[in-house]
Amino acid sequence: NHYGYVPSLAPNLIGLIGFALLSIAQLALAVYYREWWFGCAMGLGTLLEFIGYLTRVLSYYDVYSYGYFICQITCLTLAPTFLMAGVYNMLGKLVIVHGLDLVSKLKPATYTYFFLAFDISCIALQGGGGGIASGAGENISMYNAGNNVMLVGIILQVVAMFIFMCLTVLVFYNANKMKKAGMYPTREDLAAEGLLDLHINPSAKPQRRYHPNVSPVLYGITYEKRWKPTVIAFAIAVLLIFTRCMYRVVELAQGWGGYLMETEPYFLVLDGLMILIALILISIYHP
Repeated sequence: NHYGYVPSLAPNLIGLIGFALLSIAQLALAVYYREWWFGCAMGLGTLLEFIGYLTRVLSYYDVYSYGYFICQITCLTLAPTFLMAGVYNMLGKLVIVHGLDLVSKLKPATYTYFFLAFDISCIALQGGGGGIASGAGENISMYNAGNNVMLVGIILQVVAMFIFMCLTVLVFYNANKMKKAGMYPTREDLAAEGLLDLHINPSAKPQRRYHPNVSPVLYGITYEKRWKPTVIAFAIAVLLIFTRCMYRVVELAQGWGGYLMETEPYFLVLDGLMILIALILISIYHP
């Protein structure tokens, strides 16, 4: 058969149920918070994961179905690209929260356009590669050609993620430097302006010398209890997705019949489990 093994029913069924629930959760959170771009990107990515695992479960009952095989490999290859489309949008918002010109010389929209171009390219290459492979039938060379196109798309995705991680670290590095320089309002400043509920000494005088480009309303978010856990959760989620993409690069580089492609436990852990944990974290710590 095309897998080189028979997909295990139990772990793939867990993935199917898990991603079904996460699809509903992401779409519900998008509607509740009216976070349309992030919500739709996450919802589509999670839905593709669900379809991928649905066809893997169906493959257990019909392991020789080429349609099921191509559907799962295309959906599961494309899904993280949509997930990252939502995450990329967060970088511009981090810049706005920490003050324009303080942590970045680029406008927030520039980040969105830059990574959107990367994402569209990744989706086009990975989807195109899946299309070539789906029409290959028993033609191994044509399947490998589609496989290679998908590989280029995933390598481009890895590059985009690496740039994103570097820029995000730079934003937080600059924010920490600006905070030490007194460019941000303190808790006492925000409490004095009625933006933060604190029990402070009435005689304590707020500094009120923070940078004019910093919005005290927006920066007040960083003093919320959920701020640090959310940032940490997203950092872990991005690293998990990055790990999955690196696994896929090696897997597709080995080509048709490669060791990783024909050894299911690697896929279940380094692909499925990585994405499942990442989505659970993003759902619990919704931005």
